[in-house]
Amino acid sequence: MLHGLWVNLINIIYPAQCTICHKAVSPEIILCQDCTKAIELNVAPFCAHCGRSLSNYVCQNCKKLIFHFDRVWSACRYKNIAATLIHLFKYKGKHKIKNTLIKVITNFIKESHIPMHTIDIITPIPLHHSKLRERGFNQSCLLSEDLAGAFNITHSAKNLIRIKNQNTQTKLNVNSRFKNIEGAFKIKDSESFKNKNVLLIDDVLTTGATTSEASRILKKAGAKKVFVLTFAN
Repeated sequence: MLHGLWVNLINIIYPAQCTICHKAVSPEIILCQDCTKAIELNVAPFCAHCGRSLSNYVCQNCKKLIFHFDRVWSACRYKNIAATLIHLFKYKGKHKIKNTLIKVITNFIKESHIPMHTIDIITPIPLHHSKLRERGFNQSCLLSEDLAGAFNITHSAKNLIRIKNQNTQTKLNVNSRFKNIEGAFKIKDSESFKNKNVLLIDDVLTTGATTSEASRILKKAGAKKVFVLTFAN
């Protein structure tokens, strides 16, 4: 009872606000209704390689590149509110934002009829152990764990590992990103992926270099198909 009174007192003194616009919201809400609606879902048809909405199967930019995954889906574009949410979630430790990201992704899955029933295993893009120690969590793993639970699919978080701790790829061009990420991943137990349809989860897809290299290793381990799902692109 005292705990409940204390929580109510805190909510009165420090009322809950929308993470983006700071409008007053209920304590359990991270994003107000207006800001949630402002996140526009990508609409089919999508480019199979970068997940952007388009009229052809593969966009002109992606036709110039070789990818090892079978196709990509991204829930929304990485801009405005979506970009801010990822930044706060990833770099500011605002873990409660995860629930909003999951809600956006699951809505996208349902509206775009993503065939989750064909997926055998969900696995996140891993962080190198030094980066994981520095950040304290893997944002992609937090997302993949909840998605696996929501769709009752096996979750494998420790089998695909990152063995190469390369510098950030943000300042590299497309070709350099693909070169830089080579040899970054390793599989502990290849049998667990053999003849399975794998869904790779990441927070943001940019060039697709990281997810493509992870897909190459998964297919080398015997995965039948590898798909990629991200919050934004």
